[in-house]
Amino acid sequence: MQNHHPKIAQRSDRMWVVECPQCRNDPSSALPIGIGMPLRDRETAERLRENHATRQVRRAVAS
Repeated sequence: MQNHHPKIAQRSDRMWVVECPQCRNDPSSALPIGIGMPLRDRETAERLRENHATRQVRRAVAS
């Protein structure tokens, strides 16, 4: 298991977005609500990032 490392960015339309590379690269799971979703304020994005950072992803075992 490894932790997720979401990042916050501001788009050109001044909306905020939380992106998570671990979620984007996991073909076995649906993208969680809030990831990649435009948000009006940074505070909401920061709360979403903090909440999502506690999420865990399973590592694939090479065989």
